[in-house]
Amino acid sequence: MIATLVQIILGGIGLMIFGVIGYLTVRVIQRKMMDEEDTSASAGGFTLLDFKRMHENGELTHEEYLRIKAKSAARMKEHLWPSEPADSADTDHGEDKK
Repeated sequence: MIATLVQIILGGIGLMIFGVIGYLTVRVIQRKMMDEEDTSASAGGFTLLDFKRMHENGELTHEEYLRIKAKSAARMKEHLWPSEPADSADTDHGEDKK
């Protein structure tokens, strides 16, 4: 009985240690990813958040901000879902055309 209780307690402690190590690992990875994003954003120019702050501070007009936001959305959409070439859009799906 006591041996079983000791095994349960040691198992629980082991699970807690495993959970803490997993949590810390995830936090370190997140921090590295955030640092990389900050570095790439600062090296490559402005982020959309930078433009939003500029708009809120009056450095950009509402029209300029909307134009930048639309261009950014279009670039992101193209990056995530590149358009297919025009030739592949006109496929015959296996039908013979004569």
